[in-house]
Amino acid sequence: MRFTLKTCFCLLSLLLIAGGPAAATDLTIISKVTNDKGTDTSTTYITETRFRMVGAEADIIFEIDTGRMIQVDHKKKKYFVTSLEELNAQMAQLTKMFDENPMLGKMMGDLTADAQVRKLTDTRTIAGYECVHYVLDLGKNISVDLWVAPDLKPPVSYHDARKLLYAQMGPMAKQFEKMIDEFKKMEGFSLASTTETKFMGREMVVKEEAQEVKKGPIPAATFEPPAGYKQGKSPFRQ
Repeated sequence: MRFTLKTCFCLLSLLLIAGGPAAATDLTIISKVTNDKGTDTSTTYITETRFRMVGAEADIIFEIDTGRMIQVDHKKKKYFVTSLEELNAQMAQLTKMFDENPMLGKMMGDLTADAQVRKLTDTRTIAGYECVHYVLDLGKNISVDLWVAPDLKPPVSYHDARKLLYAQMGPMAKQFEKMIDEFKKMEGFSLASTTETKFMGREMVVKEEAQEVKKGPIPAATFEPPAGYKQGKSPFRQ
């Protein structure tokens, strides 16, 4: 799979709207998401071993226990299954590409910046949960304004699984890994955020806010590709 700006932004618009689940309860989060394409509704389904992020054009299904990822393309009515090994190989390939092209690295900005987190004093209620205000910065490239609900606590495995999803972003993955590590330190689940990113001369702002939080068992079929969709070759397969 070629690394493109569109690949980067599409992944961000799905991954940065997700928080983490309560450790023993399945969660369904319905959110309003606004980006450069407009405003839409996104639903995230989370269990201890699976999660699915549903977007307008594409879904991502991830198996936390196996590392297997399923990408669903609603326009093409296809799905693509990617193994953990393929994700790791993609990250190695992109890292090599950046190492061999210093100019590309400069276009991406400072990829070595440390994450800086500030906990503010204001609070607000979102979808029935009181939330604490945080601001997270990664150098000049990424800034995230977060509202975190302490009563919804994520298991560590969920955050680690999200790191694997960033593998397809090559060297940028290391910055997002730093961001996920900071998410682990925040006690709770992000129910609203504004994420500003600057890469390759482009800026993107993604805003999300949970409209409803549902607790209760999620059917196993939720984490399967839609009926009638055909399986295609994984874009990460060599």
